[in-house]
Amino acid sequence: MVDPWLLLEAAVFLAVVSVVVWRTRALDAAGGAVAVLLGAVVYLTVGRGGALLLVTFLAVSAAFTRIGYERKRSVGAAELKGGTRGWRNVLGNGGVAGVAAVMSALDASNRHLYLYAFIGSVAAVFADTMATEVGLLSRGRVRRIIGFGEARPGEPGGVTALGYVGVLMAAMTSYAVSLLFFTNPLDPVKLLVTVLLASTIGATADSVAGQLLQSLYRCRVCGALTELPNHCGEPAELVRGVRGFDNQAVNAVCALTGAVVAAAVYAFL
Repeated sequence: MVDPWLLLEAAVFLAVVSVVVWRTRALDAAGGAVAVLLGAVVYLTVGRGGALLLVTFLAVSAAFTRIGYERKRSVGAAELKGGTRGWRNVLGNGGVAGVAAVMSALDASNRHLYLYAFIGSVAAVFADTMATEVGLLSRGRVRRIIGFGEARPGEPGGVTALGYVGVLMAAMTSYAVSLLFFTNPLDPVKLLVTVLLASTIGATADSVAGQLLQSLYRCRVCGALTELPNHCGEPAELVRGVRGFDNQAVNAVCALTGAVVAAAVYAFL
């Protein structure tokens, strides 16, 4: 039976988060609704530490999305709608974490394994988002993760040295929040190894999937390269990747990679 005080605490917490998300426009209406549902599931399974980790990811990512936004938009690499994200983005980034959270409640004998998978998944997508938003502030060249050929800013598979500084920032933030706020005892050394590996490998897997699989189109009207299947009101021509394998699918690859890496660290370290 769920503790009624925990239900009240979760309701108050999520209500406050909802107001902040609405006021800051970090998520649109549908994205906010899905995020609240995900937050409720996490709060009632993993606990307040898991919910705080998700909120930290959302808040820090939203803040860095807005830093240098005009410059990012000028090179065609800014998030659409002023950085406001939708429900598909929430699911792409948080779906794996939600499954791990539910499994931690259903499979009590392996609860810590799923807790680490949850943390690794969030740490990975946090790192990937920070790699993108911090990396776009770089004045240096963007290189493709495979082959190291020069890439345009924001191109799927493109990486920068500054982007990996963002990965480290996200990893250490994930580590601090998890260590301080998870009610289940977590080994500090194992947790540190977990978030560092999950963040780095997850963000790198995202870049690899972005370069090899993510669909990239050319507009038949204006000739621009775009991740959107329709541009200028017309269907665009697929020039690279797998049709329909969009940024949210790549995010899911990143999240799953982080979860698997974290579970392996927990199981074998």
